[in-house]
Amino acid sequence: MYEMLNPKATLVALNYNFLSANEFIEKVSTKKLLEKYSLKREEPSLKLKDGIIPPPQVINDIRNFLPLSFLSNDTTIKIIYTQQELKLVINKVGIDTDNFKNYSELSYDFIDLKMSDINAIGMNYSAEYNLKEDKLLLLSSEAVKAVPDFESNISFEVVLPIYESDNGVLKTYRIRKSSKDEALDHIYEISVNYHFDVSQMTTAQKSEKIDQLLSIHRYDEFCSQCQRFLEVNNGKSNKK
Repeated sequence: MYEMLNPKATLVALNYNFLSANEFIEKVSTKKLLEKYSLKREEPSLKLKDGIIPPPQVINDIRNFLPLSFLSNDTTIKIIYTQQELKLVINKVGIDTDNFKNYSELSYDFIDLKMSDINAIGMNYSAEYNLKEDKLLLLSSEAVKAVPDFESNISFEVVLPIYESDNGVLKTYRIRKSSKDEALDHIYEISVNYHFDVSQMTTAQKSEKIDQLLSIHRYDEFCSQCQRFLEVNNGKSNKK
């Protein structure tokens, strides 16, 4: 198995439709979600150049246009609500099988605040892998030969979109070489985005789809697929 480095998860819900940022805060407070998941609101820095603080009215006007941000006590989870875009984003660094359940339940609780309104939802997982001197061979030899100086590339990206017609999921894999110096270890970032269009679904159908999206089986699928990608290399020196 190749070691997963810097694993992250990001959930995005669109048309997360509150009338105002204050309504969102009131709903979160009513459900006691901050207490349940040990979250605290991040206050944006509103100091101007040279440390000058704007007048109170200006500060209030600015805050109305800034996203709301909440951070977990251990700083691994960040929730961002953008009123202008009606978008909810929930980031998790260090995602793994041990903390997945907490992240999944937190995400569902926040989505559930506006389950009936959301029209699309996506989940993204990403991680880096250090293959040291080994190189991935995801491009055909003919494609590599077609570029005379290919070995001098500082990065490349392979994008593979796959549509699961049986459940309406578009999953897009991206494999990117992230080390930019040929003399350094070969580091690759692999990510996947699972995208659901739920605009035509009932609230009950949306809930079912979101349960599937937040299932650990999707995370396990990503981890397994990463290993299969990584096996396509020119050596075995980094096998664990």
